[in-house]
Amino acid sequence: MENERSAPVSLRRTAQWLAVAGISVGAIVALFSIIYAYLSDYSLFKDVLAEHVRAVVGIPMAAVSSFCVVIVLENRSGRIEIEIAGLKFKGAAGPVILWMLGFFIFTASIRLLW
Repeated sequence: MENERSAPVSLRRTAQWLAVAGISVGAIVALFSIIYAYLSDYSLFKDVLAEHVRAVVGIPMAAVSSFCVVIVLENRSGRIEIEIAGLKFKGAAGPVILWMLGFFIFTASIRLLW
């Protein structure tokens, strides 16, 4: 019986690590694509990128980073359960709340440090 329960857990962890690896590779490819587009002669995209780099690069990277943090924490410590001001978030709500909190902190940091 224990093997029946451990197989889906290991499959889930493998799928989550593959998602993190895929997103990381995709983010690196996107970053190099943006750098290539910035260095090319296409001036319209270059001007938009120069003016709005926080929106073009920062916000998507904040979302991806927050997702990766949630996945890594869930893999390392198990199910995420959060209790804030007497409210308990279990199941799918725990990772969603943690992602929202991480995304907010990343975007606030981008805003404060720019």
